[in-house]
Formats: sequence, C-alpha cells, structure tokens
Amino acid sequence: MHTHHFRHYLLSLLGCCFVVLFAACGPHAASSLNTNQLATSASQASTGANSRVTVAMPPTQTSCPPQGQGRAAVTAPLTLGTHQNIVYVYNTSTAGILRRYDVSTGQKTTIVSLSNVAISDAQVSTDGQYVLFLSKVSGQPAIQMIRMDGQGLQTLYCGSSKVGPPSTTNLVWSPNQQLAVFEEPNPGGAPGAPIVQLLNLSSGTVQTEITPTNRSGYVLRAWLNNTEVYMTGYYTNQAAPPHDVFILDLSKGPNQNNNTKQVASIQGYDWDINLTTDGSKLILSQCSDDPQLDMPAAPSLISSQPATGGILNVIYASHVHAVTQARIISSTTLLFILGGKFGIDPAPGLWKINLDGNGLTHLTADGRFLSNVHTPWSSLSRDGKLYAVGGYNYVGSQLPVKLLYGSLNGGAATQFAITNAGEDAQIAGWTTM
Repeated sequence: MHTHHFRHYLLSLLGCCFVVLFAACGPHAASSLNTNQLATSASQASTGANSRVTVAMPPTQTSCPPQGQGRAAVTAPLTLGTHQNIVYVYNTSTAGILRRYDVSTGQKTTIVSLSNVAISDAQVSTDGQYVLFLSKVSGQPAIQMIRMDGQGLQTLYCGSSKVGPPSTTNLVWSPNQQLAVFEEPNPGGAPGAPIVQLLNLSSGTVQTEITPTNRSGYVLRAWLNNTEVYMTGYYTNQAAPPHDVFILDLSKGPNQNNNTKQVASIQGYDWDINLTTDGSKLILSQCSDDPQLDMPAAPSLISSQPATGGILNVIYASHVHAVTQARIISSTTLLFILGGKFGIDPAPGLWKINLDGNGLTHLTADGRFLSNVHTPWSSLSRDGKLYAVGGYNYVGSQLPVKLLYGSLNGGAATQFAITNAGEDAQIAGWTTM
C-alpha cells in the first residue's frame, strides 16, 4: 500500500463507552457544570431499566425555552421488552417521523410524527428508553427528546430562527445520558465556524465550550467518556480537507478555545473514527478520494491506537478497496463499509472483521452506509446477534433509500423500509420492546 496516503491517520470516536443509564428515575438537579458534577454523573443512573415498572410520563413542554436557555429533561422509567427493535428516521416531504421496527413480528410503530419538519441526528439512549434528536419548533432549530413508547415529547433547547438548512448541528449524547454537545452559529453573528455548546439535561444549563476563530473550527464526533468529547478539525477559509482528531475536556469548564488536545494526525475527506467498548483504543479508518469522480477510492486502512494518542496498529489494509465507515460492535469485532454510498468497489457492501485482523466476513453487498451515531447499539442489536445497515435502490436517476437488517453469522439481509424519491431514512439505533 502507498504509505504516504496514510501518514496522518487517525480518528476518534465514541463508539461506545457503555456507562450508566439515563436517570431512569428522573434528571438530577445541578446548578452548574462543575468538575464534581461531571465526575459523578456516571453514577446517577445505577438502576437497570428492566428492573423498574413502567410509569406514565409526567407533563412535558414542547414549546421553545427562552432564547439561549435550555430545559431540564423530564423522565420516567419504561420497562423494556425482549423483542429486538430498530429505531429509525423517515423524513417525507411533509413530516419527520421516528419509527421502530420489531424484527420478531415485522410490526412498525410510529414513535412520533412531526409535520413540516425534518428529523436528524437521532440517537438511542444507552438504556434504550429514549431518543434524542434535532428538529424544528415554530421555525426554530430544536433539540427534542421522547420516550421509546411515544410518551413525553419535550423540547430541551431551541436555536435562533433561520431560513434554510438547520443551524443546530452535530448533536452528540453522552453515554450516561446527562450531557449533550452540539454546534450552532455564533450568536454575535461573527463569521466563521459555529460555536460548540454543552447542554446539561439534568439542569437545563447551556454553556459555550468553544468559540472558534474565523479560520478554523471543529466537528463534534463522539464521546470518549462522560467528560471528554472527540472532535475533528477543519479550516473555513481555504479548500483544505478536514484534519486531525482532538479531545475537548468538559471538566475544565467553558470557553476552552485554546485548551483542546490533539490525539491523532490525519487529513482527507473519507475517514472515520470509533472507540472500543472498553474506551481504551481509538479506531481510525480512511480511504483515498478520487478528485475527478468525487468518490471514495483505494487504498484504504483501518487501524487502532491508544484512545488519547500513541502508536498505530493495522487491523485491515487494502490496495484495491475503499473503506468509508467503521463501527465497533463488541470488544473483539467491528463492522465496516466498502465503497460507500456511491463508490465503485470490487466487493462493495458491509463487512465484519475482528480487531486482531482475523475473521474477515462479507455480510451483504446491499450495505452502503451505517448509522452516523458512534455507539455499538447504533448498528448492533442489544442481544449482539443482528446488524442494521442502509442501502439504495438504483432505479434510473432515482435513489430511494432502503434499510436492512441481517445476522452477524451471514445469510441474506432483510429489507424493512424503503423511501420514495426525494425522501430520506436513517438508522438511529437498537432497543428492545
């Protein structure tokens, strides 16, 4: 392989830091985001969801909080079932819909349907009881949450009104479900990259963590643990590709413009990051990019390094295939995509491989993209037996999205959803109901 293409590999991810469960008993009050609160938040939800009796959700508010303020999340325990369910987003021209699909019965259940709204960045909580997502409320970009049974839709934060694409982006939920980071334009109207915000779901407190310069910014990617977040960098004033992996330590307080730590050196347009389930290793994947066709190309590499920086170890390398995504699904295994959404590859689709480089297995050629959420349960069922992946139906110039699931042991994948032209669907994650 051409090593000069990979001189700077690296990424980060939060694949998973299985920690505790979202306060199944309700949010915990906190007056500020201090070090002690952050350090102890991992122990705030110590009781398992299935040990509680389902309680009706208390009243919630769907209107926007005052500008610049958040709202504490309202929760109540939900007893989960035993059937594996895939939670997914289905956006039509008139509504944003959250659904779950029961792989045992084939039944589809609508969790919530929001008129004239597109839902994005949907992610299933660690305990499987809630979904956090981006939408709009009265024309304002909003962070909303709902329980898996469709109860308790609530609005936790609203950004400023804006015509066009949503101005709140890159929402990422902490493993303990107490914090969420996201990005939005500088409220002062300054040009350049968006600011990085932190929302405390226990107290509703919102604080600014980073206000980038007009030359560079960050993209939030995943949580390393309950106080540290992985980000990737980019330049705003030149045609340069995204670069490098950084850690933002939230325990150090707000306004950390010069306090991020670089843990991996990499640049390019087709790379991804992930974290092993024990939080010890950062998984980095990258391929080249064909500048003429603007699509992923060989060569490619999947490697690991210590979570906070160190020497790389190669898991998979190829001179002929293009790796576009990688997702940790267990302490020993990861899934990855060859070819991506539109790329041309000799053996496209979804593959799995062990972290020691053994056990390479082709699961389905229909797999073209995995969930953008960096947790094991975004792609893997809670019992560890099934995967979920997205693909496309190539019908003339139309590319309807299809969603599929299949067994990690191999065999044909089953399609459970397909869009019409102009619609979109994305996998949020797995739960049990």
